[in-house]
Amino acid sequence: MKKVFRPFWSYDVKNTEAWLSDMAKKGYFLVGLNRWTRCFSFRKDESKNITYRIGYDKMQGPSLSNTLIGEGWEKVVQSGNWYVISNEKPLLQIKSSSVREGIIKRNRMIMYVFSGILIYLTTIAIFNLSIMGFIWFQDTPIEVVESPMWILTYFLLGWAVAIFVLTIYSILKINKTNKNLVSEKSNKIHGKSHIEGRLSKEK
Repeated sequence: MKKVFRPFWSYDVKNTEAWLSDMAKKGYFLVGLNRWTRCFSFRKDESKNITYRIGYDKMQGPSLSNTLIGEGWEKVVQSGNWYVISNEKPLLQIKSSSVREGIIKRNRMIMYVFSGILIYLTTIAIFNLSIMGFIWFQDTPIEVVESPMWILTYFLLGWAVAIFVLTIYSILKINKTNKNLVSEKSNKIHGKSHIEGRLSKEK
């Protein structure tokens, strides 16, 4: 058994799918996913060419639709609303796969949350910088009082900077991923490829 930690795997599902396929070529096959610890579990076996697709669906049941099963897809793992399916058929022969709508909606919601955090942190930073600038340009001398609480101040400042950087990275990465997923959806529709939709899921 092999475990791999990938903290930002859900930010770019297409890249994660390609990584899972590469792992299968090396003889490592996905058997588990923990969405809380962000760890993937693999078992070692003979290498194969496998196509993986990651989906997110709050209504996803334990089994796949007849459309996907008929196309050769198998559910590998499910963790909460996330699930991973695999197909051993050559990629060019696969005509249907799981929908991406759930991932796109989830990503948009996360982007709204991160955008709110970014606006909040930016507002706080501008406010503090304005106060410091106002004090700095005054003629009144500045007196710095030594205190052990400065350690806590520096720690909180470093924590805020780390969250600020993570927030910007998350927004840019998720926005790029959503554009790719929407483009993929549009290309498949114009290319007349069949994708499992609401009708087949209701059936």
